Amino acid sequence: MVKLIASWDINSMNGYERILKSFRQETTDRIPIFEQSVSGSVVTEILGRPALGFATDLHFDEAQALYLGTSAHQDFIGKLKEDYSAFVDAIDMDMVSVPWLLWEKPAQRLDEFSFLYKTEDGECIRTYYPQSRTFNASTGGSEMSSKVDVRRFIKNFGKKRSGGGILPEGYWDFLRWLIDAFGQKRCVAGASYYGIPLSGEWLILLLEDPGLVRDYLDILTAREMCVAHLQAELGIRVINGGGDLASKSGPVYSPSIFRDLFLPGLKRIISYYHSLGAFYIYRTDGNIWQLAEILLSESGTDAYGEIDIDAGMDLVELRRRFPRLVLWGGLSCGLLLLKGTDEQIVSETRRLRDALAPAGGWIFGSSNTLLPGTNVSGYLAALKELRI
Repeated sequence: MVKLIASWDINSMNGYERILKSFRQETTDRIPIFEQSVSGSVVTEILGRPALGFATDLHFDEAQALYLGTSAHQDFIGKLKEDYSAFVDAIDMDMVSVPWLLWEKPAQRLDEFSFLYKTEDGECIRTYYPQSRTFNASTGGSEMSSKVDVRRFIKNFGKKRSGGGILPEGYWDFLRWLIDAFGQKRCVAGASYYGIPLSGEWLILLLEDPGLVRDYLDILTAREMCVAHLQAELGIRVINGGGDLASKSGPVYSPSIFRDLFLPGLKRIISYYHSLGAFYIYRTDGNIWQLAEILLSESGTDAYGEIDIDAGMDLVELRRRFPRLVLWGGLSCGLLLLKGTDEQIVSETRRLRDALAPAGGWIFGSSNTLLPGTNVSGYLAALKELRI
């Protein structure tokens, strides 16, 4: 295992304090660290032993375990907790969150890498691609094939609008484990989602029948308010929320559509979290400059994450335009961390530290995921640079 924390244990603050002070724009003893998604190959390299990650490659491991039955799935969850905890300790991560899992049992195994899933909304085939370590849906699922399917999805979606069943029980079990395992030593982030699937069918529907999309967002808002209450009861103070709404070329919705359809519900959700004493992170990939003022200022969000540096979202410019906004990110996971040298990675880390650290309100991390092929030595050197 890579030992990183030995020279850092003299700091007076713990991760929980460091994260909350960052959201309050208060001085911290060092810049906090958070990674929401890390490939198994990266976790394995850092721990120096075979380990599960917590990126999309985890979905294939989950599918295999669920298909084999309850005992195999329990073993899988146990190993995931062990490996996740070891990784968090290895890099001394200040905030933790429930890994993105599907929580769905496959109905049938089609071949070595493919599983068939069946739900009341339709069927979906997911296939694992070893080279990219992704487990992608190839048909059906949330990417509705017709307007009728979208209507059925919305109808079924509305039936799950209240109570603990909004999110799978496995999510709540894992969240409680995080709280028990890390307590107030590290900040435990909750989850939220607000958006629509970025498939062609949904985007066409957005133009043809915006009222139907508004109905869906109203249901989603009500669900998220229930989730907010349940997470607040567990003592959650930071919410990793949002939803993808842009590509590298720009937002998929016009500012007027976003303001009319999306903003009201988003403001309600964020305002409710604030009333419960929680801070909200809006996450989205892509170039969002056309929506930046509406999304990052008018919505009331406390923070912006998954900042897509490669799409033109520069953190220094964001700090200039939104001085009170907490920024989570820093290193491009698609270019710099894959193709950059150790020196280039450290140099960019130093540039951001010099520009952002004095004002506070910055949580360091990759722009989205530590992908397979990440320059791990460069990433670890960046962490050391931050903590000198």
